[in-house]
Amino acid sequence: MQKHKCIGIIGGVGPQATGYLYRTLIDLAQEQYGAPENHLFPRVLIVSEPVLDFISSKENVPVARKQIFSATDQLLDGGATCIAIVSNTVHLLASEVEAVCEKAGVQFVSMLNVVAETCATRGFSTVGLLGSPVTLQSDLYDLAVAKQGVQLFKPSAKAYAQLGCIIKEVIAGNVSAKNKKTFLCLLSELSKDTDAVILGCTELPVLNAQLKTKYMVVDTSKVLAIALLEYYYITTETNHEGNI
Repeated sequence: MQKHKCIGIIGGVGPQATGYLYRTLIDLAQEQYGAPENHLFPRVLIVSEPVLDFISSKENVPVARKQIFSATDQLLDGGATCIAIVSNTVHLLASEVEAVCEKAGVQFVSMLNVVAETCATRGFSTVGLLGSPVTLQSDLYDLAVAKQGVQLFKPSAKAYAQLGCIIKEVIAGNVSAKNKKTFLCLLSELSKDTDAVILGCTELPVLNAQLKTKYMVVDTSKVLAIALLEYYYITTETNHEGNI
């Protein structure tokens, strides 16, 4: 059943987060599905597209949209049978990518939906959200978690710019001691009144893993990896259309 499947990943936003997702896919394939030999690991096609930054502003979205559509087409041409977007922020364009996938008869896996479902499944009634300024200013996660009956809390508006700086430093591969401390303070503050904190930018799980924090977090990259592996190893391919 798996030999006809191929996980397609729209990556590059940023490259560190894309690498983290792939590493997580491989680790979980071993841990959860016991993949002992090369041919038993999932077939994965990644387009790491150097998308023009819209972490802090939507100004570049028109150009980024063209890049994301180009990456989607490359995955479809390469034989992807399901497609997912690594970046939380890029889910501003998720409905458009999903429409392209549906037209092609390919499954689209929404990070937002699987994260919201995971929060509900784990019994969280309240969750915090840390992410890019654009994600925090949007209602992407507000709507997704509300559908699951979960209440969402965000940091103060002052923290948005701080998070934007932190995310850009993760992409650059050099997070300052000051911004590491800022991240820990923001995480600690949101954790006080919530059951868990969604790391709603895929650079943040990278940083969180480096800092080895003890807070209850929802690693959006890991949740997406779990959903993609479930599709690959378990889901019966009867109808690719729709949204996980």
